Amino acid sequence: MTSYFNIIYAKYVFQNEFFIANINIDRTKPNIEFIGIDSIKPSSSNAQKTYEVSMKTKFTDQNFKNIFLDKEHIKVKQDGEYISNFDIEFNKIEDKKNEKTYEIKLKNLEVNEKFKIEIVEGTLIDEGGLENELFEVDVYLEIDNFEEEDYYELEESEEYEDEEEYNEEYEENKLLLFTV
Repeated sequence: MTSYFNIIYAKYVFQNEFFIANINIDRTKPNIEFIGIDSIKPSSSNAQKTYEVSMKTKFTDQNFKNIFLDKEHIKVKQDGEYISNFDIEFNKIEDKKNEKTYEIKLKNLEVNEKFKIEIVEGTLIDEGGLENELFEVDVYLEIDNFEEEDYYELEESEEYEDEEEYNEEYEENKLLLFTV
């Protein structure tokens, strides 16, 4: 007896590539860089002494979505309390793909010698939903608005017995020069 065996097999390989999406993973928060304060100008309005502060800031990120430059996102703080009676103006100075430079003017600020400008979280938002961190700038004003009657000068004709007596009186008068 003879037997016949037929073995038939087939091997098929299917290979398909599907382009579903281009995924960019952004793990970098938007950054704020303080360039500097251009000017601090006193301006008298009503009976109050107010100031105009002009500063430059650079915002950097690869995928900007929103930039909010308003009173909710830029705040002024003095002695632990927020000041809300001021105006904000801003001008875009430079606009590159990954960085934007702005001049921010805070007008009609009623502040004393030391205050803080805050750019709060959420001022810059990128495409991935990441927000900037709190950014603070400490500002110190040199206030030289004393009246002429506050000056006290030593007359040259006064004579002192020793240098120590002169120095003591000079130091007392020096303090009067800086009172406001």
